[in-house]
Amino acid sequence: MRTQFSKSIKILGLLSIFLLNNKLFAGNAVGKSIADKILNEITQNMDLLEQSIKDSESMHGVSERKSKASEGVLKTKDREWRGWSGKFRKSKDHVAANSPEWIKNIDENSCSQKLREVQSTFKNEVSEIFVMDSVGATVCYSNPTSDYDQGDEDKYWVPFQDKKDYHEGELEKDRSTRIESIQFSFPLKKGSALIGAITIGVQLPK
Repeated sequence: MRTQFSKSIKILGLLSIFLLNNKLFAGNAVGKSIADKILNEITQNMDLLEQSIKDSESMHGVSERKSKASEGVLKTKDREWRGWSGKFRKSKDHVAANSPEWIKNIDENSCSQKLREVQSTFKNEVSEIFVMDSVGATVCYSNPTSDYDQGDEDKYWVPFQDKKDYHEGELEKDRSTRIESIQFSFPLKKGSALIGAITIGVQLPK
């Protein structure tokens, strides 16, 4: 009896795992479909994205991540961004009142405004959207990101450096938005040229 009972428990456990995996798979497929829809909406404004990426690269002056000096520039800005971002999440007025000028410029640029418009249109499906330039620096966002430099993360590395069609993250509570979502990241191209990457946080239907 004990052996049969143990087998039944194991079968129920395996069945639960199977059903959970199927649910997650179906959820991820829905999430990808939503992300594709949002991506299509945003890339209708490719000229705006391209100019914003150029402005970003001109601002930090880093063209590639191959030297200690370049990494140093991005790390310095990332530290300043993290300090600001932590305060922003405690006070929504922090952007307007006390932001470093270069961060304020990112927050107020046309690209960030456009991403906020898109997020507002799809507010029940999207938790956040942000764009990265060719070295992984944040170009614009719908919500302030936790980090400025995304260059060591898969959301930048997989679509840009590895040149994959997209990267799918895990279902998790994001540090920036504090909302459970899945991040889908895609390369951004102007013609055949790879110019940056974009991450879309998708809230799955309950």
